[in-house]
Amino acid sequence: MNHKINYKTFSFKKNIFFIFLFLILFIFTSCESNISGTGYEIKDNIDDLSDSEIYQVLKNVKLTTEPMHLGTVQIPNLSDIKVEKTSNTEIYSGDVETYIEKLRDKNVEYYYDYKKFVSFGDMLNIDFVGSVDNIEYPELCTNPENGGVMLVIGSNSFIKGFENQLIAKRTRRTYPVVVTLPDDYPNPLIAGKVATFRVTINRIYSARTPDTDENFYYKFSPSRSTYSAVFRQEISEILTNERNFIINMEYQIKIKDELLKNSIYIPTNDAIAWQLSNVITNDIETASKYKITFEELIQNAGYNVKEYYKAALNKAINNLKPIMLSNKLKDIYSDIKITNENREFWFENFKKFAGLHENSTYDQLVKLYGKEKIEDEIYDYYIYQKLQSVVTMYEPGFDLSSEEEEEIESLEEQNVTTSQADNIIADDSVDNVVNENANVNENVNTAPLAHES
Repeated sequence: MNHKINYKTFSFKKNIFFIFLFLILFIFTSCESNISGTGYEIKDNIDDLSDSEIYQVLKNVKLTTEPMHLGTVQIPNLSDIKVEKTSNTEIYSGDVETYIEKLRDKNVEYYYDYKKFVSFGDMLNIDFVGSVDNIEYPELCTNPENGGVMLVIGSNSFIKGFENQLIAKRTRRTYPVVVTLPDDYPNPLIAGKVATFRVTINRIYSARTPDTDENFYYKFSPSRSTYSAVFRQEISEILTNERNFIINMEYQIKIKDELLKNSIYIPTNDAIAWQLSNVITNDIETASKYKITFEELIQNAGYNVKEYYKAALNKAINNLKPIMLSNKLKDIYSDIKITNENREFWFENFKKFAGLHENSTYDQLVKLYGKEKIEDEIYDYYIYQKLQSVVTMYEPGFDLSSEEEEEIESLEEQNVTTSQADNIIADDSVDNVVNENANVNENVNTAPLAHES
């Protein structure tokens, strides 16, 4: 029996499989030999493969799961990381009063006023019938059987110019309102045209802003206090928590940026393959979403296929860095335990920081991004809060570059040896004065001076 292998009988898929293995092994081996102090320098030679062969390799990349070990990270001396302190951290009485006024505006109450003319801020119940070129369109009409539509004058929730034409009108009357529909109006037949409405004002509700009295304090005080001083102190504490949270988030970004730039990353081949498969798969899905081919996506990005592969590999490695750094910091600060109280504090302040709706819940955020992602964000927040006591925090304007230090020292030496020489006490040498000045400069740069799972 002839057991000799006939290579011509190999299928196309097997050829691609071997090409893929060869390419991945070659590149990963090349990457490991190009680690430098600033990260990876990709110097892969893939010129032996044709563009069509590389396309097939890319298209056949399969998503892999996150490996157990991503690699190692060498972080710099934390005290060498310098972050500028935020200067404005205080909460003033004016901040408290502004918060209270916004709280009053958000809790306006409306009451029925049958005698009143329409004015700015009123809420109306209206019905209307709209037409363009004497033709009524259903989307420009309300159904009176539905009880009318509520409209706050000044909310700009209707077509521009609609609300202003109802000011000074009375209840239980019908008035003409003429507006120009926007060019992007959903119905292209009438977009950009003049529409005439017959608007019936069913009811007028006057706005009443709540007074800052005992009832107001009790309703909005966290402790249900009825005292003005206690309420304002509680608002001050709320604002302080919000301000500190924002400052801590800003510090987190600054410290993370410095650590990312100054750390050395040595990822494993499995880790690179994991992220590389994510990058390429995401790009293939993006091409499918916009109904173009993968080749067209690469061309639109301004790459040829070989440049794209190197860019994808660079992106994969860069995507690994923050993940590896986060894991490293979790190992260092493994004693941090996240409690439900920590989660609640983080979430309530994160809503303000991220501009989320005040009625948003923690469960909604978890459902949107996944529990692991949110927990990592919370963990990072408390890790970087601890890091603030380790890294060098300096006052704005007090940190000098090495060039500035040299220039100042040079000027000081010149001054000491010329015009100031006569003022030096006989027992103090010029060298002592220069050394003293140099020590001052060194202290300015190194001494800490007396903010997102």
